[in-house]
Amino acid sequence: MSTDEPDNPYADFTFDVALAHRIVTLGRRLAVGCEGIVQSGPFAGMRFDTGVTDGCLLPKVLGCYKMELHPAIADAVARAPDIVINIGSAEGYYAVGLARLLPAARIFAYDTDALARDRCGEVARANAVDSRVTIRDGIEPEDFAEFAGARVFVVCDIDGGEYALLDPARAPALAGFDLLVEMHPLGNPPVAEFAARFRQSHDARIIQPTRRDPNTFPLLAGLSPEDGLLALFERVEPTPWVDLRTRG
Repeated sequence: MSTDEPDNPYADFTFDVALAHRIVTLGRRLAVGCEGIVQSGPFAGMRFDTGVTDGCLLPKVLGCYKMELHPAIADAVARAPDIVINIGSAEGYYAVGLARLLPAARIFAYDTDALARDRCGEVARANAVDSRVTIRDGIEPEDFAEFAGARVFVVCDIDGGEYALLDPARAPALAGFDLLVEMHPLGNPPVAEFAARFRQSHDARIIQPTRRDPNTFPLLAGLSPEDGLLALFERVEPTPWVDLRTRG
């Protein structure tokens, strides 16, 4: 007779729910200390007191969200694009943050979720950049032709949809754009294969996620080591990014 404990089909689910609740609770409580203002990073000073529709809250207001991208963001801003296209814009962290850094640029924020578009509009208005931020629904490869000939910077995070959307064979205008793309290789071709699509026109660099140190953030002082890590939690499966820069 087996003495093994019976399987509990709800154990993993219960743990995941409890963990998610702890992360959300910590984030909301600690974000109050930031008074709705991004504290550091390239978007420091941005008003960001709306609820998030995708991802996490506290890392965004602390300014360490996607921290490994900060040098790439600085480089892209230095290239002074005329247009920023943010695909998968959620509540506008990148769309509005880049609008603040690029006062002469026009920003196009795309998201298929209506609530996300509403929140993006709220953040744009709170930062007085709404006159330059155009918020739209979905985008197809052929739609990039609208921006052909301009200096364009694309930031894309669409949970695997990047493989179908960012296809220079269907969207030749992409050959002239700088792109920063979050990759979701699970169930998709390798990241290097995606980058190879642009080998004739771009230099590619793969950016891997980096660790965050809770001890570098005064707001997290006094938390247990476990809560400190949870406060900075961004996603279960870390995802690489591809930074694609046009040559010349």
